[in-house]
Amino acid sequence: MIRETVTNVDPLGRLIWVDRRIRVVQRQVALEELMPNDPLITGAAPLDVEELLFGVPLITEEPAPSPGDTESMVVSYGVFANLPVLVGDSWEDAVGPMIGTVLTAQIFHGTNCTQELMPVVTDQPQNTTAPYDGRADFSITADVSPDGGEVIYQWQHEGVDIEGEDQPAMHVDPVLLSSAGAYVCVVTNDCGFVSSHAATLAVEVPVAIDTQPESLTLNSGSTAKFKVEADTMLSPNYTWSHNGVPITPEYPHYAVSSGSNGMSSVLIIRDVTSSDAGTYSVEVYNDFASVTSDLVTLTVTGCDFRTCAADFNQDGGVDGSDVEAFFRSWEMGNCEADANRDGGIDGADVETFFTAWQAGGC
Repeated sequence: MIRETVTNVDPLGRLIWVDRRIRVVQRQVALEELMPNDPLITGAAPLDVEELLFGVPLITEEPAPSPGDTESMVVSYGVFANLPVLVGDSWEDAVGPMIGTVLTAQIFHGTNCTQELMPVVTDQPQNTTAPYDGRADFSITADVSPDGGEVIYQWQHEGVDIEGEDQPAMHVDPVLLSSAGAYVCVVTNDCGFVSSHAATLAVEVPVAIDTQPESLTLNSGSTAKFKVEADTMLSPNYTWSHNGVPITPEYPHYAVSSGSNGMSSVLIIRDVTSSDAGTYSVEVYNDFASVTSDLVTLTVTGCDFRTCAADFNQDGGVDGSDVEAFFRSWEMGNCEADANRDGGIDGADVETFFTAWQAGGC
């Protein structure tokens, strides 16, 4: 028995249709000499068009030639898109426009193939993680009968054959960013082939800091900006902290922006007050590595003016306690009593405060 397997590997997981055509010829045919309009293809016997769901193999089995016989076959697959059509009140799948043609050329030696002669993978390759510029190892074990003919191993990366990787063990060295993805080994003998499970390689990308943030000394009410630049190959994540506590960006006071390529991050603090003073740092990280910047200091000078002039004691309400708090500060000449912000503590500030207070809001 000769078994042929076709699998729909459409990257979008769509349903496709396959028209399989076979032409038996009396000579050996090389795939390189075939073209889609080759007479060997156009003269092939048409078979029924069949649906091929994503990931579900379409298996074709045919009797093998008699022992000792040799015959060549040219097989073409017309691949068609799915076209929903309205039948009555419901939509049904139907053959749509052709996507392309896949050609194969085969030469079969007569072998009485049974299921027992098919290769079987007994130990599957395992998912692994390897550092960038390091090495990753994959291997399989297959049970293959000596009566099934020559055994061929072929490793694939994301469905593409890897040149020279034709042994049960395979090494990726050095590991690059492009090395990430799924690896499969296809084991073939004269009776058919079997594919291993897909094993995934994840690449550990190192993270470092190229430019550290710098300390700042600013007047109250100014805008502070801390910037860090990362040294890595993929855009990392950033978490800024104030006095060791992670910052949750809350617009408009806190904001975080990233560079166009994601390799930098800027923490923006608007209208800084004395409560914003302290130490700042940022953690730069990805799924495999993390690094924390140097501690930098924000020093806030000058007066913390009230964002709400009427709520002078900043307790969330406007009442008599705000009047008491204002006059205590005004009598002491504290700068926060400079309600009109003209640089002096005088009667004009009392007038400004009472105007806001009597309005009952900010």
